[in-house]
Amino acid sequence: MNVIKLFDYQEDMKERIEKALRLHRSVMAQMPTGTGKTVLLASVVESFLREHSNCNVWIVAHRRELVSQIRETIQRVFSKITPSLFTIEDTEKDAYFWKNE
Repeated sequence: MNVIKLFDYQEDMKERIEKALRLHRSVMAQMPTGTGKTVLLASVVESFLREHSNCNVWIVAHRRELVSQIRETIQRVFSKITPSLFTIEDTEKDAYFWKNE
């Protein structure tokens, strides 16, 4: 099985996000442009769904273009790792919903 290879700063942020998720139902993280936020998000979602098989992930962005970018990146990353881990439901709004199968 392949894994998502993150840079050190992304690994640090992933650990901080996962720690925050253990304490809170939702988490927001900020990183500068070009630092790989979407790939980091894909890694966090993948880890979360593996550990919480009875949970779902809902990702919301303020622009449809961002939601499409996130969906495409997660599909690309997951297709290499775990193609059947999730399904995507288009809410026809600025969000997508990832369900465990």
